[in-house]
Amino acid sequence: MTKNVAMEVLQAVGNPEEFERLAKEHGVDLKKAAATQEDRNKAAQHTYEQMLTDKKNKAYRRYSLYSGNKPINFSFNQWKPEMQDDSEKAKQVAKQCHKLAQSILDENQNVVLSGKPGVGKTSLALAMLNYVAHRNKTVMVVSTMELLRLLRDRYEQPELRQRIADTMRGMKEADVLLLDDFGTEGGMKENIKPVHKDMQDEMYSVSNARFDEEENAPVGSIIITTNNTLDELHMMYNDKLISRLIPKDKEKIVVFDKLDDVRGKKQ
Repeated sequence: MTKNVAMEVLQAVGNPEEFERLAKEHGVDLKKAAATQEDRNKAAQHTYEQMLTDKKNKAYRRYSLYSGNKPINFSFNQWKPEMQDDSEKAKQVAKQCHKLAQSILDENQNVVLSGKPGVGKTSLALAMLNYVAHRNKTVMVVSTMELLRLLRDRYEQPELRQRIADTMRGMKEADVLLLDDFGTEGGMKENIKPVHKDMQDEMYSVSNARFDEEENAPVGSIIITTNNTLDELHMMYNDKLISRLIPKDKEKIVVFDKLDDVRGKKQ
């Protein structure tokens, strides 16, 4: 696969029209392409790397688990603050998320988007993924509720085990992992319970793979959306797991307060 991609790029370097087509296809801006051979080579290398990332992301999309099994995508320019009564707050959370997406390009970190259902947490988390995916980061989406469902069903449907294995591997390998609706697997707020042991074990395995004990630092980045408070998450999961997933730095937590549920709301 790598050789084919490399050959495609190398051939395109000698063909300006084909090179421009490839660059546009993979989100590389060549409007200000430099005249020197060195800069052209850098542009070719960047295009090549983005093509490899795009191919990896196709695989990670196959392994992803979306709520309701419906793959979705979102970008920052699709965010509509005017749908909220407090449009300034809606602009603020989008700005925070964009800033954090930029910082993920330079530093591995965990980020939390917290608030009640329907306020746009998943949309902006997907916008963050979209942003970094177009800048050479591999990304993956996992609805924790869908993961729990698969783990429960695998006993009666053994064919799911390979699907689960692929998903778990991707969760450990992707540069940026989105854990969507983290905490819904613990039940309704008025009846929160510890999460199923299989789910506890798998999530702990992921957290171990994505944390370097020697460096005391994350490996890759995790974006978490949740409707739950920190105390509620501690009721569901092992304290060590929550400690690894939830950042201590308040700047890494985007709170979607003062926003309304806009699901189904007409623009």
